[in-house]
Amino acid sequence: MNYKIIRITLFIIVIAAMLAVPAFMISKGEEVLNKGRIYIFKAAPVDPYDYFRGRYVNIRIEKNYVPVSPDTPLDFKSNEAVFATIVNDKDGFAYFDSISRTVPENGDYVKVNFSYQDKNKAYLLIPFNQFFMNEKLAPEAERVVREALLKRKDSCVIKLRVHNDTAVIEDLLINNMPIKKYILSLQKK
Repeated sequence: MNYKIIRITLFIIVIAAMLAVPAFMISKGEEVLNKGRIYIFKAAPVDPYDYFRGRYVNIRIEKNYVPVSPDTPLDFKSNEAVFATIVNDKDGFAYFDSISRTVPENGDYVKVNFSYQDKNKAYLLIPFNQFFMNEKLAPEAERVVREALLKRKDSCVIKLRVHNDTAVIEDLLINNMPIKKYILSLQKK
């Protein structure tokens, strides 16, 4: 009898843990979407497929680097975790301003990985590079984004929310319109 109670208790604990992990991940993403500050990055996407998560638009941030002095080599190792501060330029587009091993004292920042330094740029590996979409709309989204970028470079942007060191892509905008709404408007024509 005692053995049966222990097995049931362990089973309940394992199930609770299995449910807690995804719930925590979802709640963290939702917290960023609710409390995070919005930044707009210029984008250059490609459309791949992930068998487990479905269709998404793979997004490359146009300025995936930090400007650095060409005379001062950085002492970061490839793939080392760093904190990159985010600021807006005069046109309202976001870019990475500096990197550090320690959390910046002020301003918004995200945790990224250092890639390499090339003359006056330190390139970063950005963790927020996938925008998941409806399975049927993703291929059309990729086509629309490519066409928009060919016409005007800043017509496709990433709407990113940042809270503490976490960033979540809120939307992908084409000519200031959410991509899903943009595609649906094209389909109505």
